Amino acid sequence: MRVAVVGLFRDVPQRDSAEMPRDAAFGFLSEGEGSRLRATVYRAFAERGYEVTVFGTHVTDDSGNEFGLFNIAAACHNATAGPEVWSELIERHVELVLRSIDSTDERASMPTDELWSLLYPKMVGDDQLNTGGDEYSYAPELSPGLHAALALDMPDSVHTLPWQSLTDIGDLEQVRARAMDNLRALPIDQHDVIEDEDGTQFDVVVGDSYLTASWALLLDELVAKVGGAPLGDDGALLAVPFRHLVAFHAIEGPRLIPSLNAMAGFAAAEYADQPGSISPYVFWWRRGRWTQLTRIDDEGLAIVVDEEFHEVLERMVGE
Repeated sequence: MRVAVVGLFRDVPQRDSAEMPRDAAFGFLSEGEGSRLRATVYRAFAERGYEVTVFGTHVTDDSGNEFGLFNIAAACHNATAGPEVWSELIERHVELVLRSIDSTDERASMPTDELWSLLYPKMVGDDQLNTGGDEYSYAPELSPGLHAALALDMPDSVHTLPWQSLTDIGDLEQVRARAMDNLRALPIDQHDVIEDEDGTQFDVVVGDSYLTASWALLLDELVAKVGGAPLGDDGALLAVPFRHLVAFHAIEGPRLIPSLNAMAGFAAAEYADQPGSISPYVFWWRRGRWTQLTRIDDEGLAIVVDEEFHEVLERMVGE
């Protein structure tokens, strides 16, 4: 079943026309914008004394360090001020990247127990992994294009860990368990309930941490933590548009349909407007299983549900 969603996107700055050829690695940019992005990244590294080789999705230096371009490409794409601020964003990004090299050296000298205290799960999309190898093959796929990796929350940045780094820290399952325990202690800075007269109701949890969106991996615990009641058997609607936010609607009754429609637009807009984007889609979360409910294609934003969720919709309307 496909239901069109209209009137839910915010205005976006005019850049290159959407009809212009798209960048091969980042389809949200045109070919020209992608070329300008990579040229500016190259120049920013060179000005700081680093000679890098530029590829479609990443750059490498002569020491073998690899730096992904997805986050800065997304930040430029989402910048409401338009391309005139791209150079400033890229300069700031390269400064943080170079600081991360120092952090890597610092990490190598840390005792294991200190590293374990910094471990967290991290929600990432396919494009953010920036690799064609098996460095992140350990990260389970929650839904097509969406993974749960592991990361270290360092003072200046968050480092997504390839499997080679994990072997130096400890057994993978024990590392995962510790990361989840650390996540349980991650502060929730703000909790709001979005409501509308049409029956829309969903919760929004926001945090300063770059890993706030990872609370989605403990959704049943998050719902109980902020709402005081456990999830029912039908689970919840869930969205993780960017790193600082989780949105959910506990499925209980006829509010499901307007809430799904509103969350579809909310997730797509927040994904487009905020840095650290993760996914523009809404998912059905039930007992840890993720089912994608929304799509963005040539016809725009739509809700597309399978027979199992359609049965839930019909039952909720009846209730």
